[in-house]
Amino acid sequence: MEGPAEKLPLEVIGDILSRVRIARDMIRASVTCRRWREAYVKHLHTLSFNDFDDRVYHELPTCDLEVLITTTIFQTPALRKLCIQIDDKHEFSAGSVVGFSSLENVGVLEIGCEALDGFWEWAEKVLRRCPNVRKLIIRMIIEKYKHLWGPMDYNATTNSSRNKMLRKYHCEDLAERTSSAVEMMRKYPHLRVEFVYVYQSDR
Repeated sequence: MEGPAEKLPLEVIGDILSRVRIARDMIRASVTCRRWREAYVKHLHTLSFNDFDDRVYHELPTCDLEVLITTTIFQTPALRKLCIQIDDKHEFSAGSVVGFSSLENVGVLEIGCEALDGFWEWAEKVLRRCPNVRKLIIRMIIEKYKHLWGPMDYNATTNSSRNKMLRKYHCEDLAERTSSAVEMMRKYPHLRVEFVYVYQSDR
C-alpha cells in the first residue's frame, strides 16, 4: 500500500527536493521510495553543493568531492539552477569539469570559492558546460583575517592601526577578486552577472 509520500505528483516531489539546501540531505531524501528517486532524476531543478553548510563535504579529499559532484550532476539532467561553493581546502582543477554532462537546461549558475588559484579557469570551464545560462552569480568568500593579526588587545592605538591594516587588506583583496571576475566576464556579454560578497569569519 502506498504511503502519503508516494502519492505526491512527481513535479511536487522534485520541487521539494530542490528546496533542500544541503545536497547530501537531498540525495538521502531521494531514496525514500521509487517515486522520489524518479522525481530526483527527472524533476530536480535546483542542486547546491556548499562546503560551508556540510562538514562531511568539507572533510572529503578534493578528488572525492569532484567525483561526487560530477556523478550527481550526471544523474540530474533536468537541472535549471546549479550552485557550487567551495572553501580554501578544496582547489578544483579545470580538468574535473570534463566529466560534467552538458547542462543545457541550466539557466542560473552560482559559483563561489575562497581560494583564487585556478578558480577563474575552473569557473569558465563550468560556464562552457552550461550553454544556455543567462544569469551568473559569483559569490566571493572573503578571506578570514583573524589569523593574520592575532587577538585584539585593549590598547586603542594598536587596535586603530590594526583596523586600518585590515581595511587596506580587505580592499586590496576585493579589488583583485572583482577585477579577475570582470576580465573573465568580458567574454560573456550576454550574461546577467550578480556579485555577492560574503565575509567568512574564522570557523
